[in-house]
Amino acid sequence: MERVLKEHGFLRRQLLGRGGFSRVYCVEEAASGRRYACKVSENVALLKREALFLRRALHPLFPSLREWWVEDKAGYLVTDFVPGGSLEALLERRGGFSEAQAVRIGMELAEGLLFLHEGAGGLIFRDVKPANIMIRQDGRIKLLDFGCACEIGESRAGIAGTPGYAAPEQLEGSRGLTVRCDVYGLGMTLKAMRGDGAGRRLSRVIAACTRQEPLRRLPDMRSVMAELAGCRRGKAGSRRQTELSGSGILVQKNIWESPWKTP
Repeated sequence: MERVLKEHGFLRRQLLGRGGFSRVYCVEEAASGRRYACKVSENVALLKREALFLRRALHPLFPSLREWWVEDKAGYLVTDFVPGGSLEALLERRGGFSEAQAVRIGMELAEGLLFLHEGAGGLIFRDVKPANIMIRQDGRIKLLDFGCACEIGESRAGIAGTPGYAAPEQLEGSRGLTVRCDVYGLGMTLKAMRGDGAGRRLSRVIAACTRQEPLRRLPDMRSVMAELAGCRRGKAGSRRQTELSGSGILVQKNIWESPWKTP
C-alpha cells in the first residue's frame, strides 16, 4: 500500500479507523505536506459508488473529494482530513450537550442533509450517527462516510445503517427509501446528545423524527429545520438571521461556544 500511495504523491501517516470493508488512514501529500483521509477497500464497486456520491455532495457539511483510483485490486478514496474528534467520542467523555448546542448541531446537520436530498440530485445519507459526525476544533461539524448512501427511491439500496440510529425500514431492506430515513437518524442523534434532559419542545421534535412508521415522522429536512428554529426562539444570546435559499423558512443561527473549549 505504501508503494501505491507514494506513486500517487502521498505518504501514509497513521490508521484512523477500520470498518467491515475498509480502512481509513491519515496520509500526507508529499508536495504540499497537507493531510488527507484515505479510505482503502477491496470492495472497489462500493468505493466507486461512494466517490460518485461525494462528487455530488458539494456542501460544507461534507468533506471534499480529492481523488480516487483503483490499483492492485483495491480502491483508494482520498478526501479532506477533518481535525478534531467524533461526536461519539465527545459524548463518551462529557456525557451530553446543552440544549442550545444540540439544537445548533441538529440545525447544521439538517441544512446539509437538505442539500443532499434536494441539491445533490436526490441522495439519502442513511448513516447519520454520532460516530460519523466530526466536531472540528472551532466547533463546526462535518458528516463523514458515504458508504451507506443511496439514491432516493432506489430499488436495490439493500440493508444498510447502524442499529439504534438507522430507520426501521432501512434494516428491513425496504425498497423505495425516502428522506425520512435521514430524519430518523438525525432525531436519534439529537436524542443521544440530550438523553432524558431535552426540553419540552426539543423532546417533541425528537419524537416526531423517530416514529417507527415512516409516514408518521416529520416529512423532510425543511420541516426539521422549522421545528429546530422554533426551539431557539426566545433564547438569549447573539443571533443572526439568514434565509435558506428557496426554502421560505427563516433559519436562526446562534453563535455558540465550541464544545472543545474547556469551561
